[in-house]
Amino acid sequence: FKSFPPFTCWRNLRDKYLNAADEIVTECNLYQQKLPKRVKNKLQTIYLAREAKEQNMQPILPQDKISLCYLGSINNIIDIPAIAELIFKIRRYKGVELHIIGDGEKREELISACKEAGARVIYHGKVYNAEEKASIFASCHYGLNIMKKTVFVGLTMKSIDYFEAGLPIINNIHGDTWDMVNKFAIGFNIEPGTDFSKIVDYSCAMRINTRKVFSEMLSVECFEKKVEKCIKYNKNI
Repeated sequence: FKSFPPFTCWRNLRDKYLNAADEIVTECNLYQQKLPKRVKNKLQTIYLAREAKEQNMQPILPQDKISLCYLGSINNIIDIPAIAELIFKIRRYKGVELHIIGDGEKREELISACKEAGARVIYHGKVYNAEEKASIFASCHYGLNIMKKTVFVGLTMKSIDYFEAGLPIINNIHGDTWDMVNKFAIGFNIEPGTDFSKIVDYSCAMRINTRKVFSEMLSVECFEKKVEKCIKYNKNI
């Protein structure tokens, strides 16, 4: 319906008058590609944030296998074949265990595909208790951030959960998350030609890097500093 009134009217109004704003804030850098070129000089990103609480849960990782975690809704935007292929390729080097936290209409399809690929699947259902979720994260090497190529998103909510727990990710979405993984060594981006032996050769330093990214980029303190800077800048204009 986005090609029909009143949606076309709303979009035209938005794009026409965006330039009247003192500052335009987006929740990720990737979305800035969707905005008119004439507003590029007044754009900045302020990421979603949450309070940076201390993480006391020490990781207890299995040595004989790679333990993965999928967190979130199990719906039609996650790439189940890609997750199954990922598991199959890791199994060339080590056994794979997959913890699933969440639910959705594709739950059985995901579980079945991952089992067929050779993973031991542990389904936890919906977990709201912070300590229980932290305990699961502490037993995993990586969190999965795998979506279909048609999904246009720079930073997922599940990524923020992973980063808060200091859990490195295996990622295939481009934009902000892809850049963070490359720049800060907080996991691996999957693309054709990926060397899966490097994923198996796990380094706990990634957990330190991942928690640091959360503290310095996704905490409430960071959010407030960026908002304050934005307001002060526009006061001086």
